[in-house]
Amino acid sequence: MTAEDLIAFAVCDYGELYLHRHDGSVHIWSRLDGPANQVLVPLAPDLDVFTRVLEAIYRYSNACWHPYPVEEDQEAVSRVFLDEIDELAPGLLDPNTPGGMVWSWLYAGITELGVDGF
Repeated sequence: MTAEDLIAFAVCDYGELYLHRHDGSVHIWSRLDGPANQVLVPLAPDLDVFTRVLEAIYRYSNACWHPYPVEEDQEAVSRVFLDEIDELAPGLLDPNTPGGMVWSWLYAGITELGVDGF
């Protein structure tokens, strides 16, 4: 992969996001290996999966902190989230992969952070 293959499209706290111009995959230029070593980490096979995972994080974090009466506890809601993402893109959230590690930082908003994201 060369720099010419990537289209910059966003920046977040964890790094700069890129879209591969030929296959549509989403990547993040992140300090996964420490503050001095940035690496290009694959996040999603395409923009559709990337967007749907972000939407699911938002939806399920709201369900964890502001559940409807029919929704179960936080652990059950997070399990439904994980199952949904695994069906959408198997292995995407595997914590043993660089992409899964980055996703775990965003997923923390569902189970580990407080209602206001802190």
